[in-house]
Amino acid sequence: MFLLNNYRQLEEILRDLPAAIEALQAGKTSEDMEYHKHLEAERMFLEHPRTETEDEAVGCEYVDILMKHRTATYNYVERALKEKANMPRDVGLRRKITWNKKHARDNLQMISAILQQFEVTHELSEQWLPNSEEWKTAEENLLKRDYWKALTKLEGLVIQRLFEIAKMGLSGTGYKMRMHINKSLKTCCHTIQKALKKYNAAAKVTDKPALLWKDVSTYESLVKFELLKESREDIRSLPWADSPNRQAAVHFFKIERAKEERERLNREIRRLVTYMHDEERDQARRITAHATDTSLPSLLVAAELRSYQARRIRVNNVHRARLERIFALPSFTGEGHAGTAVERKDDMEEDSQSPMHAPVGQLLDDKQLDSVGAEEDDYVGEQMESLNQWIGDLAIGGDEDE
Repeated sequence: MFLLNNYRQLEEILRDLPAAIEALQAGKTSEDMEYHKHLEAERMFLEHPRTETEDEAVGCEYVDILMKHRTATYNYVERALKEKANMPRDVGLRRKITWNKKHARDNLQMISAILQQFEVTHELSEQWLPNSEEWKTAEENLLKRDYWKALTKLEGLVIQRLFEIAKMGLSGTGYKMRMHINKSLKTCCHTIQKALKKYNAAAKVTDKPALLWKDVSTYESLVKFELLKESREDIRSLPWADSPNRQAAVHFFKIERAKEERERLNREIRRLVTYMHDEERDQARRITAHATDTSLPSLLVAAELRSYQARRIRVNNVHRARLERIFALPSFTGEGHAGTAVERKDDMEEDSQSPMHAPVGQLLDDKQLDSVGAEEDDYVGEQMESLNQWIGDLAIGGDEDE
């Protein structure tokens, strides 16, 4: 059954996906169809992404400290002026204003110490100003950082949603767990919408593409997130980043894997046919060897072997029926003949004349199949009769004991 199901799956892939690829390739250039090169280019991009340089990281951190220092300075000056301009008579309010001023002063001193230490460590002799080129460049990089953080947060929430949806579809998930997951999904959807708003706000500042809820809510993979998150350069114009090209590449590689699977299945089918052939031939040899001996033990062994052979043939016939359905598939490219096992090379001469090397569908004709069916009915009848006799003996024995 495993072989039949797998062959049906690859049959469906090989039948349907070429037409889908052809539709996606409409109007494309030859460069857009070099999917192996696309895969290698994407792999190189993801393995060696363009990350922040050390100077960019230092600049971002320095501007971040400067902005915090400016904010702390403004807060301290504001509280100091408020204390001088309007000091209320209420002792509690005066104490609160004084405490706020002290807190602002302590915060300013702490940030000033951090700023001074940073400038000494990185040998910054002149402090950057908001209108300087260094400040503007670092500020842009800070905005990009915010964008990546927002995107990472959104990606994590979507991953959680995908996992929970997959969990709901598992057959072993109980009703209570399904209800719990459903409730969690509703909460997660609200959280994703909030994260999506933050992402779109950051994307707008950094001139990145915005995402819509209807798109995010139907994502089945995270490819787009990875492309957006890793990009410090515009890759949307590259062939491997184009959405139709990526979908066509998915279909293309599915077809390649299906062809590889077909080769593996062909080998397994040949092994199964060979095994059934060798098993039935060996059984026939053993039966013949015991049947030629006229002694009672040998005849009893031969009878038991015939019974076992009948059961094995019935099992093998089930396999043969499924193999026939595989052979009838248009995509089947294997051989329906029994091969020769490595350990049986010495029997190659004899096997070449054996009818077991015929296609599987010709191994047993209709008359043989009917005889096998009759033998099966007789065997089941005998077993049932023996079972009834044994139960009857138990009942008789129980009555005698009483």
